[in-house]
Amino acid sequence: MRRPIGTVRICLVQRDRIVWTYGGRNLFVNAGLPALAALLGGDTTGEFAAAVGFGTGSNAPAVTDTALTAPAYYKALDGHSEDGNGGLTLNWSLTTADTGAQGLTIQELAIFANHASTGLPGHDRAGSDARAQDYCANSLWRGNEY
Repeated sequence: MRRPIGTVRICLVQRDRIVWTYGGRNLFVNAGLPALAALLGGDTTGEFAAAVGFGTGSNAPAVTDTALTAPAYYKALDGHSEDGNGGLTLNWSLTTADTGAQGLTIQELAIFANHASTGLPGHDRAGSDARAQDYCANSLWRGNEY
């Protein structure tokens, strides 16, 4: 059986125009497998994607990862949608209102699940930066690509 995989799509939006896009595969780590198995088995208590995390670490991802290498900022997901064909889109955004992320060199991105038993660090730092850019993105977990 093949490991579940995800696809990350990111778009940078300035003044309501997309000025940059990125797309690539996202690693589904071992720590996420119990939550997936619980959901497939019908145990939905606390087993859901809850937050996106942004880190500044530069280590290569590994299936044994349990956290971001250098966590810096976490934010609740904006929502999700299902395509009816086994695909799930987890929506998130990072905007100028997310002052805790301003000034970071984001090198890591992760979706965190099993929120009922896993606490996340603080979600924001005080401060503002008028030069900050607006970001929009989503993580697409393709259930039909196992």
